[in-house]
Amino acid sequence: RIRSALSTAALLIRVLNRAGVAVSVVTFGDDSSVSVPFNTPTPKALDLISQVRADGSTNDYAALKFSHDMLLARPESRKVCFVLTDGEGDQIAAREQVAAGANLGITTIGIGMQLNVESVYPINLHILNLNSLATASLAKIKLAA
Repeated sequence: RIRSALSTAALLIRVLNRAGVAVSVVTFGDDSSVSVPFNTPTPKALDLISQVRADGSTNDYAALKFSHDMLLARPESRKVCFVLTDGEGDQIAAREQVAAGANLGITTIGIGMQLNVESVYPINLHILNLNSLATASLAKIKLAA
């Protein structure tokens, strides 16, 4: 499933950078960290994404909090957080953080890799296989725009 998540992240990076949108990638497992800083050129961002490895844990609440805090410090008026996940963490805490982000003006879109995430993310996408990846992801990008 990590391959699906990385393919989706690469697609989002390409499309959003091409549209002039500032993009950063935060990876998460036990810890959250910035894998691709804002304003990283697309080729470098894609290289950094290709180096991401799964560690088997899903602390999506911490990743959401980290990402929302990062977005709040940004100057853009429109703030969107895409969460690509293949596991279930603390659903209650994550759902509460999605709501807290929404109250602060952050749109959070959950993308489940072979996982239905609608119970946590009101705006969501369920990727069943790589064949549906591009079309489904572009539909959510349009929704966020």
